[in-house]
Amino acid sequence: MKILLFFLYFPILVIAQNFSLSSQNVHFDGQTLKLSGDICLDHDIGKLKAKDARFEKEQNGKLSHIFLKGDVELVLKTGGRLTSETAYVDLNKQTIELSSANKKIIFEDFQLADKTPLFLSGHKVKCRLKSTSLQKASLQDVIFLSFYDNVEITYDTDFHVNGDKAKYAKGKNGNGEIFIYAKSKSCRLSYHENEATASFCHILLDDQKLELKNSKGYYNTPFGLMNFSSEKLYFDKLQEKITLEKNIIIENASIGKLHAEQVEISKNKLKTDGKTKLTFPDHKTQISCQGHAILDNTKKILVVKALHDDEQVLLQDEDITILTDQLLVHYEKNLKIKEMILEGNIRASINASGNMTYGYADKIIYSFINKDLVFTSEPDKRVVFWQDSNQMKLSTKELKITKSRNIEGIGNVRFSFDIAEGKYFKKMFSKYMKKYERNAKSQ
Repeated sequence: MKILLFFLYFPILVIAQNFSLSSQNVHFDGQTLKLSGDICLDHDIGKLKAKDARFEKEQNGKLSHIFLKGDVELVLKTGGRLTSETAYVDLNKQTIELSSANKKIIFEDFQLADKTPLFLSGHKVKCRLKSTSLQKASLQDVIFLSFYDNVEITYDTDFHVNGDKAKYAKGKNGNGEIFIYAKSKSCRLSYHENEATASFCHILLDDQKLELKNSKGYYNTPFGLMNFSSEKLYFDKLQEKITLEKNIIIENASIGKLHAEQVEISKNKLKTDGKTKLTFPDHKTQISCQGHAILDNTKKILVVKALHDDEQVLLQDEDITILTDQLLVHYEKNLKIKEMILEGNIRASINASGNMTYGYADKIIYSFINKDLVFTSEPDKRVVFWQDSNQMKLSTKELKITKSRNIEGIGNVRFSFDIAEGKYFKKMFSKYMKKYERNAKSQ
């Protein structure tokens, strides 16, 4: 015969050494204990509250499962609070599962090391413990909280993430970390006026850093709005710095379209490392290199350098192809290109209405205002050019090629090469110039 007991206040029932329970009403049938009214399960990991609860034990008499429903609230002593419609405690698997069909379970944590508010929500939450027995669990025994089904995360009020699943693991001495996964859809992130999607998101709360995989979105920078995509993205909130890695594409109205292996964007600088290709907004001018490029918004200058001596920076602009060790782009205040300066071991080829012209120099100043190119040399060297159609040779201290592709030699001009100039020129250009090669063989 079942015994039904009603109490205005059910005294504390000690289940284990660090496990206590209180309720208003109780019903016990020898196998199942049912409670109702202001239920509070107090434990070292925190307090679990509800309107109704059912405790079940195994045949050996060991307590195995606890079911709770109605305004369920889990308050962790490590910091944080969860509210849900129902909860299920599995003492064998060391888990607490909370679920809500109609409204989301919300986890609030205001006790982070840096006092930054954190909110996580989903329709299902699993709390995993690391102790061999729930009754013996201690204050630091919560391994992680897993959130499922339309998960939302808000950190510091201005950082928002949506995903299919999230796992929150709190560190012993700090804030811990959050892993957000996407299954059917991508994770969506927003930070101030910046947005991105990704297949995976990792938030390091201690360092206030973020990692994304297969990301795509837009980011507001001093250079203007940048649309980006990359395999990996790292965001440092404290330094306001973004690092992109692998298969990067960045598009910006002022800079153009950038392909790179690694890009770092800080407050006033954009830096690339490795293979880099930049197509300017006019879609005619392109720079590529195996090296690094630094765009300084304060100085309004882009510096592009090759990493190795045998690999140079390549500039292509309509009918111009130039190889150089270093390239500098000077911008106006509105990031409109003013001029380019190319320096070091320059090799140039220019197609002027089908008339190929080749040459080498130490420096070029390329004006984007009037489209003139001025070639200069070091004091002990000369600018050397060859025109393919008429086999014209030109050796001078300075050479100017105008927008209409007229060639002007300046200072001690001669229409021949000396032996050293001829050998060097042939070494650099003969594979591109059939007429020069035939002419060199006949001499």
